Amino acid sequence: DEVVGGWMDAGDGVKFNFPMAYSATVLAWGALEFPEGYQIAGAMDMLEDNLDFVADYLLRCWDNDKQQLVVGIGDPFLDHNAWIAPELLEIAVPESRQVYKVSPDAPGSDVAAEMSAALTAIGLFRKERGGKADDLMAAAQQLYKFADANRGKYSVANPIVDDFYMSWSGFHDELAWAATWLFRATEDEAFLEKALGHYRDYEQENPDFYDFTLSWDDKSYAVALMLDHWYPASKSVVKPRIKQNRNFWLNEIPVTQDGLRFLLEWGSIRYAANSALLAEIASKWSGGDEELQSFAKSQADYALGDNADDFSFVIGIGEKYPQNPHHRGAHGPYNNVTICCPDQTRNILYGALVGGPTMADGSGYQDDRSDYQANEVATDYNAGFSGLLSALISRTGETSLPEFKDPEFTKGTEFEVVASIAEVTDTSLDVDFRVMQQTNWPSRRNAFGIRYFVDLGDVKVGDISVAVIPVGDAVPPAISNLREWPEGEDVFFVNIGWPTKMAPFPFGAVHQGNFTLRLTLENGEEWDRTRDWSHPRRNAENIPVYEDAFLVIGAEPDGKRQRSL
Repeated sequence: DEVVGGWMDAGDGVKFNFPMAYSATVLAWGALEFPEGYQIAGAMDMLEDNLDFVADYLLRCWDNDKQQLVVGIGDPFLDHNAWIAPELLEIAVPESRQVYKVSPDAPGSDVAAEMSAALTAIGLFRKERGGKADDLMAAAQQLYKFADANRGKYSVANPIVDDFYMSWSGFHDELAWAATWLFRATEDEAFLEKALGHYRDYEQENPDFYDFTLSWDDKSYAVALMLDHWYPASKSVVKPRIKQNRNFWLNEIPVTQDGLRFLLEWGSIRYAANSALLAEIASKWSGGDEELQSFAKSQADYALGDNADDFSFVIGIGEKYPQNPHHRGAHGPYNNVTICCPDQTRNILYGALVGGPTMADGSGYQDDRSDYQANEVATDYNAGFSGLLSALISRTGETSLPEFKDPEFTKGTEFEVVASIAEVTDTSLDVDFRVMQQTNWPSRRNAFGIRYFVDLGDVKVGDISVAVIPVGDAVPPAISNLREWPEGEDVFFVNIGWPTKMAPFPFGAVHQGNFTLRLTLENGEEWDRTRDWSHPRRNAENIPVYEDAFLVIGAEPDGKRQRSL
């Protein structure tokens, strides 16, 4: 990618900076307000690593000298048509790694201000941890100035995001969000005045919009809470919205029979968790509010399995949880065509929150990999939910589930070679091969191949010809001439392999390919093939697999063996 690092937004491979920066801001906010929860859970170092990782990416996206900001990487249409392990996108679908940007001539106040807020929040978190954050704070102020001076929605300059992460609420809420965070970092009240002005602009564009919550698109509810807490002059403006929103979530919103506050059908639990996080923050700032605390805990309990089906919507938690999330990395696909190969998800995405019910009565959820509405995971789903859990741990002192065990990492089969004799004469041997490539931990990106070893005995190497005969529509592998094996007398081998570009999917749409290796004695009457190290009637592992000439699986004639890397 043009800018390395960053998070892919959900179960796909696109780096949308708008929801990414929002997720980073909210994740840092939860840690700033409720650090004890992360500490008790033993998750603080992991949190710090994740925030540093995304902050470094966001910094690399910004060029202050050119006044240019990268705001996304990946064509979402091409990407969504490639069900492929994310680490292989650059090789298998290089044309999908499109970069989109904003500048004074093509403004993007919403995404630039959100990135400013993220860098400020992460900078504050670093300082709380005793680290340095001057670079983050400087870039945050530059981005806020850039966003405020060059106003516009980033989707106008980059319509490719319209169907995915266009800011429906406008950009004034992000400007207010960024300014409020800058006040928290600098204690300069001029930022509060700016934030209140932006908030007024937002309300003019979104009048009477009290029945929503904090989300990747709308930051106004969090801004209102922050202004109410830090800026007394704002109370007459923000207090009515805070009261209306509180009443909506506690008394007016549809509630499923088992307690989920249901806002929208897409990622329904995400919205409930975000509102619950705001409730915990409001309760903390007010000195304790039992009604808000009870509401917040009920939404976390629902997500973790306290519901009519005793089903946890958090992967890896509880006895029943999603087995087939809509997530390419978790699935571990063999190919770039079908979402259902293999049938079973190969990686457990521990801790990931899926979308949840799609109907206000609590129905509509299905554990189906193809259901991206109810069963996808996303960074913005987990950002608020993580903060909520940390708040509850901080307040209650509860730790991890006693029955939860640390994840055990196990690999499945990465390569498999099946060989059989197709035809044999005194002067020729045809060996049918089926080679399966289904690497996943992570998917191997390099050139790979196999070696077939032969024992020539009295036969001269120049008298043997080798060839590969493709079977069906599969692209045949490349083949070398016979080469001498330095560790054994009269032992030679032939390399059969695929270059880097083809390595992830050497057989097209499927994860296995068939071909025939033909060895022919051009001069001579007979040749004893039964002595060959790789003869199909000997041990199957005697046809070893290599990645970039390094032995991965199998055994060589000198006795060297490798099960897997």
